[in-house]
Amino acid sequence: MVPLNDRLMANATAMLRASLEEVFSTMFRLSLEDTEPDGEPMQRQPLVIGIIGFNGNVSGVVCLHLTAAFAIQLTSILLGMPESDVLEESMVNDVVGEASNMIVGGMKSRLCGEGAGSVLTVPSIVRAQMAYTAPTHGAQQTIIRVRCCGNPILLTLQIKTEPQAN
Repeated sequence: MVPLNDRLMANATAMLRASLEEVFSTMFRLSLEDTEPDGEPMQRQPLVIGIIGFNGNVSGVVCLHLTAAFAIQLTSILLGMPESDVLEESMVNDVVGEASNMIVGGMKSRLCGEGAGSVLTVPSIVRAQMAYTAPTHGAQQTIIRVRCCGNPILLTLQIKTEPQAN
């Protein structure tokens, strides 16, 4: 595993942000807006969270947090159908999983260019009324907060550090 340093974490964060913008622009034809660093809480609404891990020279996990209402809107856009026709959770789960996969895949491709190759896990979807992502032991975490069409998007990135040698 490559040692994690501030430069790698900053680069990975910038790569993830660029990938998020590309996916929303190409997949949904939507643009993102910056929001305040502390952002607004999403805990008061049902959430759909796409989770993807990556393992290799650099290992970690990315979580894409969307409100359930916005996830339905994105599904409607991608499938070209009215929101009222998006009746099955599985349709929404598939779209959030695919978006998560494309976002993390974009970051992974950029990391490979820096010699930090990895493989991705299959996306997992979690539905919750409230969620909090805490870094795992030995990992650094960064949070990207943006808005799209007035809806909050929260993207967390955790990268595991190499154990320190004595």
